[in-house]
Amino acid sequence: MLPKDDVRHASDLLKKHGIRRMGFLLLGGPGETRRAVMESLQLADSLELEMVKVTIGIRVYPDTEIAHHAKQIGHYPLMITYCIQLYRKWYGGVAA
Repeated sequence: MLPKDDVRHASDLLKKHGIRRMGFLLLGGPGETRRAVMESLQLADSLELEMVKVTIGIRVYPDTEIAHHAKQIGHYPLMITYCIQLYRKWYGGVAA
């Protein structure tokens, strides 16, 4: 992950030169906390981007490094539940 100051500097340069900016946030990875999610959302909001794409949840394939990591920290089944909770909170519906 890039330092926030670098992200902010790059965003400011793009804006200064009239280049539209879009943020892509991928939330719900193993070990990601609610605090980390809120920090990511607050950073995106503070950049005043023209567009933001938020994806909740990640596809975890069996026998991959991320799957092993998620199982080690006990988040493998929990991260799916957490992502569904976030989706319902933000969008008021049932995750597809």
